[in-house]
Amino acid sequence: MVAQVRALAFALAKPIEMKKVLVRKPFVFLPNAVHAVLFRPLVFPRFLDQGSDMLAPPWPELVISCGRRAGLVAMGLRHALLQERGRPLFI
Repeated sequence: MVAQVRALAFALAKPIEMKKVLVRKPFVFLPNAVHAVLFRPLVFPRFLDQGSDMLAPPWPELVISCGRRAGLVAMGLRHALLQERGRPLFI
């Protein structure tokens, strides 16, 4: 999946920065539907493991995520940035 995301990012012909995110246990075992409804405001940054890359401003123009866990983090980040001006587009 990483290769597909990288290929999509390179096709956009813009500089890219890849970040690795890890979801802490026990949250990693819950289905995304639970996170989407109940825990969406808490996902970012509370569910991130210490081994994750830092996610902080300045925010990118575009966030591409793949996989269940990365999608969960992107969903939480999108919720956290709802009030930001110029917030990123999420794929």
